[in-house]
Amino acid sequence: MVLCLGIFAHATVAQKTDNAKTNTAAATTTAAAASINWNAVLKQTPEWYGSDEAVRVGDSVLLYQRETGGWPKNIDMTRVLAEREKAAIVRQKRETDSNIDNGATYTQLRLLARVFTARRRSRHARAFLLGLDYLLAAQYPNGGWPQYYPRLTGYYRHVTFNDDAMTGVLWLLKDVAAGDPPFAFVDAARRARSARAVEKGIGCILATQVVVDGHRTVWCAQHEEVTLAPAGDETTEVLNPSTEAVIATAAVPTR
Repeated sequence: MVLCLGIFAHATVAQKTDNAKTNTAAATTTAAAASINWNAVLKQTPEWYGSDEAVRVGDSVLLYQRETGGWPKNIDMTRVLAEREKAAIVRQKRETDSNIDNGATYTQLRLLARVFTARRRSRHARAFLLGLDYLLAAQYPNGGWPQYYPRLTGYYRHVTFNDDAMTGVLWLLKDVAAGDPPFAFVDAARRARSARAVEKGIGCILATQVVVDGHRTVWCAQHEEVTLAPAGDETTEVLNPSTEAVIATAAVPTR
């Protein structure tokens, strides 16, 4: 499918004349796609975020962004897409599957901030701000974040610590609030809102710590969004100690 991309783009040009160029371009694109995967997208050298490949990946991230401002999970957004795939992804813009599970949304935002800072493409900044607004809107009044927003059904609605969900959001918002690169482009009002969200988030972490016989013990993978009691059903574990919550309390300082 990737190898066909260059061929489709030049379909109206004589094949004999352009075969060599097409094959070279396809080989180059394939090599570039194979040089990085989504799990390593935040582990590249600073120079990489200023590359054309980084801009391409950033544009793919924009394709997957929902109208809510967030992103779905478990998708390799570094993959080179055919035009028909892009069209299919755009048709999913109105889906309500945005979430913070398995690195979703906050990973995309960190990438966009780095690419925008390096290349200054306004579309990347706009997408970042839309995603940041999504995270700020998704926070409960008690400071927690649901796994999915706005799809608040079943266990999606619970305050979620497992898989670095809430801690990933808190670390991002902490960095945004500080205003250091690559987040220096974020306006003062959003930085202030991010700082307040971090304060509320830490308050939620402290409030959800399980107390047994008068002693503070562990956190669960998920907590009820209203009572903050341990949450569980056939798809989530009850009293599954969540070390992410402990790390967040200790390592995300208030400002």
